[in-house]
Amino acid sequence: MSTAKKPRVVRKPELPTVTGGTILVGDQIAEAASTAAALVPGARQARVVDPVTVTGTPAEQLRVYEAAIDAAAETHRTSMAAAKARVTVEIGMALGEIRGRDLYKVTHGTFESYVEQRFGISRQRAYQILEAAPVMFALTKFFDTPILESHAKILAPVVDHHGVEAAKALIATAQESGKVTGAALKEARKAAGFSPAPEQAAVKAAPRDSRASVFERLQGAQERLARVRVTVTRTAVHEATSTHAGHAARLVQDLTADVVAIADVLGLTVTRDGKPIE
Repeated sequence: MSTAKKPRVVRKPELPTVTGGTILVGDQIAEAASTAAALVPGARQARVVDPVTVTGTPAEQLRVYEAAIDAAAETHRTSMAAAKARVTVEIGMALGEIRGRDLYKVTHGTFESYVEQRFGISRQRAYQILEAAPVMFALTKFFDTPILESHAKILAPVVDHHGVEAAKALIATAQESGKVTGAALKEARKAAGFSPAPEQAAVKAAPRDSRASVFERLQGAQERLARVRVTVTRTAVHEATSTHAGHAARLVQDLTADVVAIADVLGLTVTRDGKPIE
């Protein structure tokens, strides 16, 4: 008589956890995810006028529903602005820590390749967010309405050179003229004598750590060239030429020119059959 074997229970090994104070990293991740998820249901709760409460003449009833539509449109405008600002701050502050702690190096050689491949954010957009987020985060707590990214760009040099209080004063000045706009902030900044000099603006447009940024760009270029070397083989070129002769020839010429230009910057010479390529 045969007896059936009991199924073997395989226990998953416990993963090591890194602690930060008294909170486990896993708990921090779960808390961040639940916090983000909790924001969604509230934003989706619609406020609908109860038909039972709508009485009076047809004209009066019409005004009630028109007021509801106007209120919904205003809620949409302000909610979208607030949501967009919140996203910029949350992404920017997190990216700032990832870049500042070199955490992107866990999976990528450069910060630029990391944000592009992991999140689909271009290098230019990443640095725009990195510049705006700290300013928006520092100022939003003082005002009921969100600080827009475009406004943060105007206020960034003021915060850097004169502090948060000076930026708060500019916003307050702009509010006195009515709605806070980019034009109003620029006018207030100019009146206060805070307008950056042209050379300061040029420096501000570049990442703060220029030497590290140049090195990162070189690393990124090396990665892209490596991908090109793997993809653009002699066989691939012959196949492309057989189907799109003229276009493929122009692409090869452009690629060759780019390689020659890069080599020239590095003080190198690209040769073909022993002869330098001009």
